[in-house]
Amino acid sequence: MTRWWWWLARHAVRLGGSLFWDLRASGLENIPRTGGCLLAANHQSYLDPPFVAAFLEREMHFMARRSLFRNPAFRALIVRFNTFAIERDRADVKGVRSAIERLEAGGILLVFPEGTRTRDGT
Repeated sequence: MTRWWWWLARHAVRLGGSLFWDLRASGLENIPRTGGCLLAANHQSYLDPPFVAAFLEREMHFMARRSLFRNPAFRALIVRFNTFAIERDRADVKGVRSAIERLEAGGILLVFPEGTRTRDGT
């Protein structure tokens, strides 16, 4: 069951994205309704994680670089939205275990394989 604040945030982001940008989604039929699912996306904007989540019916989880957790207020926000830290510059066994646990529990996990944003999508 989706938590009320996740539902509210999802719809607010979707509405804002549609009003200010030509935000659309395609291929949603390929996302399973249940079970673990790994989504790999290009990363062009700081808004990519909420924009992806806005179009999915299920709550999802996010893998994010550890440096995003430095600010206590931002850390509290992103942790509430199922985000966990990964160390990008070394083998992070704890982060990989967290990813596997979330997938095995049936969650959707969004990752950005490049590890950083790209200006042109390549």
